[in-house]
Amino acid sequence: MRTTSDLCGRVLDARYRMDKVVATGGMGTVYQGFDSRLERVVAVKVMREDLVYEPGFTDRFVTEARAAARLSDPHVVAVYDRGRTADAVYLVMEYVPGRTLRQELTWGGRLPVSRALDILTSVLKGLQAAHSAGFVHGDIKPENVLLADRGDVKVTDFGLARAIEAGDHRTSLLLGTAAYLAPEQALDRVPDPRSDLYSAGILLFEMLTGHVPFRADSADDVLALHQTQRVPDPSAFVEVDAAIDELCEKATEKNPADRFQSATAMLIAVANLRRQADPNAGVPALRAPAATLPTVAPETLVVASELPAPAPVEPQPTLMHEQPPAPAPERPAVAVVGPPAKAAGKPAVKTRKKRRGIWLALLAVVAVAVGFGAWQLGTTDTVRTPKLVGKTRAEALASLQKVGLSMTVTEEQFSEKREAGTVISSDPGAGGRVEANGTVSVILSKGPERFRVPDVKGMSQAGATSALESVSLKAGQIVQDYSRKVPEGLVVRSDPAVGTPLKRDTPVSLTLSLGPEPVVVPDVRGMTLDQAQATLIGGGLKPRVVEQFDETVPFGQVIGTEPAGGTTAFRGDKVRMLVSKGSQFVPVPSVVGMDTESARTTLENAGFQVTTEEQFGVTIANRVLSQNPSGGSQVERGTLITLTIT
Repeated sequence: MRTTSDLCGRVLDARYRMDKVVATGGMGTVYQGFDSRLERVVAVKVMREDLVYEPGFTDRFVTEARAAARLSDPHVVAVYDRGRTADAVYLVMEYVPGRTLRQELTWGGRLPVSRALDILTSVLKGLQAAHSAGFVHGDIKPENVLLADRGDVKVTDFGLARAIEAGDHRTSLLLGTAAYLAPEQALDRVPDPRSDLYSAGILLFEMLTGHVPFRADSADDVLALHQTQRVPDPSAFVEVDAAIDELCEKATEKNPADRFQSATAMLIAVANLRRQADPNAGVPALRAPAATLPTVAPETLVVASELPAPAPVEPQPTLMHEQPPAPAPERPAVAVVGPPAKAAGKPAVKTRKKRRGIWLALLAVVAVAVGFGAWQLGTTDTVRTPKLVGKTRAEALASLQKVGLSMTVTEEQFSEKREAGTVISSDPGAGGRVEANGTVSVILSKGPERFRVPDVKGMSQAGATSALESVSLKAGQIVQDYSRKVPEGLVVRSDPAVGTPLKRDTPVSLTLSLGPEPVVVPDVRGMTLDQAQATLIGGGLKPRVVEQFDETVPFGQVIGTEPAGGTTAFRGDKVRMLVSKGSQFVPVPSVVGMDTESARTTLENAGFQVTTEEQFGVTIANRVLSQNPSGGSQVERGTLITLTIT
């Protein structure tokens, strides 16, 4: 079985072409592939070779496919197929271009509250679907949350899913990540959907603070903290509302009975929190995962606009998209003041002063009436722009449509404060007036401007500097280090490493090669084999043992090295180490008088060859009469000894 890049270019089961490695995990390697039958890009997860033969692991791998294939939800990565060939055991899944939540946190740090709640909502919807189908995920963590380029959030790797109704509750801490495991999982108790909600609470904590709540030197210590310590409030680390603390606390209670009892209940809590924080945020559509779960009726949120009005006039309603505009009156009501009636039998008093006062009063009434009519017309034909800054494109459009307005995106800009796809500014701004059925212009954020470090390994310093400047970065500190693989003067590595996203004009440190590191070969003559090997390895060299006979150096001791001790080599070089097999000449045992078989055995055990000849052409006593060479003489090992038998 294989899971490394040696499968790239291969076609599994005459259908799935393996194009490139996109990720590696605890169970195997994920490739981007192509399904030639359905003509679509897929993700192919291949089991690790060392796990294939572990008892029961292949069955769990197949169980993952069966479990995940039963889930059909936009917040869960779909599993299409599974298979086994002579080279691999694999799953075929939906390919989701994007990144993991772990990469998002690593590259960008902690998330804004709105973004964290968006991701949490999608994760909970995925869990809601899984729990409805009778499965517990068991390993919710940032590595298993995918953030698609198109904006979708999906839960993946249901390799730990188990059927609740089937009673398959065998747990293993090796299959989960200690930092996110619920206390009951650490105690090897039966996990249930509330265990996933505990992990979701830890996930929220990390998204807001940038780190997990418990850290220790070992997994066992982390598990002990989950069982004994209360998860701290996020507000102890970042500025968030008390409602966030309450949500996190409820999800991470030690006793499962004190937590949210379903993903639906936690979704409702998140929706309520978001509605309180932002009146324009809609309540997400929920579905009960089982008959015992509460049913949530859709709510309509009506927000009244506060419009200043003159005291004598009744306030007019704000224009809503669903309501036709109130008809304007045909003409304003004007109070007409005529001259006072003549008193019976009395002449009218006509003075210039009294006539001027009457006309001034009449003009004042007309002015008030005209002003009121103009104000009423303005309030009827215009509406106030809602607050759009910080909202996603879809949220902003929905807010505008509620008041009968449309939206146009005039520009997209990079922003360190606003995440990608959210509104940076609007024209008019919040509270500004727009004609009814008019259009509001917005500028959307492209997120923080980042440039990835290019691969400059093997380039000259000038070439690497030019490559960095071409992507709006610059060369920083220049350091030198030895390298056997990279020639002297060329770049060995960059810091940060290739692919790291950085802000514009960030300096990148370059390490230039000094070539191989020179070392002095130690003198190991006369040492034992073990002593000499340890000495050479400690000096950065690789010993290769060669045995040979030597008349002066005892058996098992080092005769010398090639290259010789005291000369210069390079770290990592191979050194031939000559080890003595002892003297080549040995004394011949005396076997005269022995029976033939005993004599032959004695000589052969001493390393000699043996031949026999009979004295009179026939064996009588079967005894050695003489030997040549004679006993005690020094001869080379393997010499032929002739025995004369009587």
